[in-house]
Amino acid sequence: MKDARKNPYPLVVHHLQHSYFLDYENLPKRYSSIRPGNKVGDPTVNMIRALAYDTTGSIYYKTCFKDEYQFLPKRTTRNFEIQQPNPLHPQRLTISKKKWQHLQDLKALIPADCHYFYDNIPFE
Repeated sequence: MKDARKNPYPLVVHHLQHSYFLDYENLPKRYSSIRPGNKVGDPTVNMIRALAYDTTGSIYYKTCFKDEYQFLPKRTTRNFEIQQPNPLHPQRLTISKKKWQHLQDLKALIPADCHYFYDNIPFE
């Protein structure tokens, strides 16, 4: 708290655009399950403590935070190609007129260099 008072603007803020959000729902599934084992006594999904992914699409898991990552031994879909997801939204989403008006009222509390962003939010 003392450090924040000495430097009240310690964070760098980046405004996200609608094109940042991608549609992962419609991508083909590479794995049908993330259960690490198949037999009785093998690890189950609720025992997973951490997951890691690499650029090839492989999944690694830990059942204990202190352990090393292990490869997820599941069969993958044949002829699977890594695809780039499409944008989730084709254009900026609109907000209601009431919500836009409330944001306009809050402009009195924020720095003037941020007003442009709030003025250009699309609304219905």
